[in-house]
Amino acid sequence: MQIVTLRLRLHRPTQAKIRRYRELVERTTAFANNLVAAGRPKGLTSRTARAYFAGDLPSAVINQALRDVAAHRDVQKFRVLWPSFNNQNLRLEKAGDFWTASFPTQAGRVRVPLAVTRKQAALLERLGRDVRQGAAKLYEKRGRWFLALSVTLPVEEKKPLPADKIAGIDMGLRYLAVVNCEGETLFFHGNQAAYIRRRYHALRKRMGKAKALNAIRQMKDKEARWMKDQDHKISRAIVDWCLARGVSTIRMEKLEGIRRRKTR
Repeated sequence: MQIVTLRLRLHRPTQAKIRRYRELVERTTAFANNLVAAGRPKGLTSRTARAYFAGDLPSAVINQALRDVAAHRDVQKFRVLWPSFNNQNLRLEKAGDFWTASFPTQAGRVRVPLAVTRKQAALLERLGRDVRQGAAKLYEKRGRWFLALSVTLPVEEKKPLPADKIAGIDMGLRYLAVVNCEGETLFFHGNQAAYIRRRYHALRKRMGKAKALNAIRQMKDKEARWMKDQDHKISRAIVDWCLARGVSTIRMEKLEGIRRRKTR
């Protein structure tokens, strides 16, 4: 079995619901920090733990917060503890063309539409059959609200690959990677990467003259994240290409000493 997390975006929540979500997060975080300040008392339930927070919290959120506080024993203070729901308290249903999620809050249950991708919708269709629903976490990122839903998938058995099929990979600048297998070749051009490098180099040079050091550091981070994302996409594409051709072994070019200069 394989466990994956689906990031399900809540579709255009109203301002009233956003205020409710944020209040739920604040109460959950305050409750967790009160437990930490009290020395993480053991044996609490959703009823006996109500002395450690003000207002109201759903029993499902209280129980999950108790588990999270107990699991993170090295945390002295939670900056934020996102509310979580188990598979019994989070209900996922399809209404027409939309998937909806229903979960408890401090002001009663809410049902909200979800903006799901095709891949996510295909997995949600399999819930209750070969896909098992797990716990979910409500959180906010960059002004958008999401449900991080854990699901368990069956692992497909793959046929054994032949032991004598080998693919070779060569890396460079004009072509970031060239993959060859028995005369068939896959190229990954480096034009876009070279353009990104030139663009950020020019920006850093211009910002350097303006003494904008913070802006230079931020641009370097953006360039590094873009290159890391490209490396990840290329590696995945290489693996998929090799698997489709029954490759059992991938050999990389020898890179030892590639940066050393020859001296006379």
